[in-house]
Amino acid sequence: MSRELDVQVAKALGLDVVGWEKARPDPEWSGRWNVEWSDPEYADLHPVYLAHCHCGLRDEMVDGPDLKLLACGHMCWCLEVVPFYGTDIGTAVPLFERLGPAWCLSQSDSAGWDDAYRWWCWLPTEYGGDGTEHMAPTPAKAIRKAFLAEQEAQCVSSS
Repeated sequence: MSRELDVQVAKALGLDVVGWEKARPDPEWSGRWNVEWSDPEYADLHPVYLAHCHCGLRDEMVDGPDLKLLACGHMCWCLEVVPFYGTDIGTAVPLFERLGPAWCLSQSDSAGWDDAYRWWCWLPTEYGGDGTEHMAPTPAKAIRKAFLAEQEAQCVSSS
């Protein structure tokens, strides 16, 4: 379910999510993922988006296995793995910044609190919030929940 929520965030940000493909972490670049042209056992399915289409250049390139079209209709070079908004705080912080300067993020260290509710992201009522606290076990998940709720609220108010 977590990656499906990342797909919702990616779509809300305007990324062209085109499907799920095999991908693995790039061994040479920290934080980068390689979308695989083969079907290796060591790669897992991940949602991918169209970052920059190079399919039109296929006729000009030297033929190779990495030029084949994947199930989503693009070459592996055209695709990027959807960011891990719910587990990577580095990708969640820009979401928090998009929420606006009045949004708050806090942690509870109180004994007895369930870890599932350790982090809260909310907009205080004095700044237009409705008092809803988006709670999660990590700050990235709390931010992602708040971002998706805010996107849904904007869609409802604009329709």
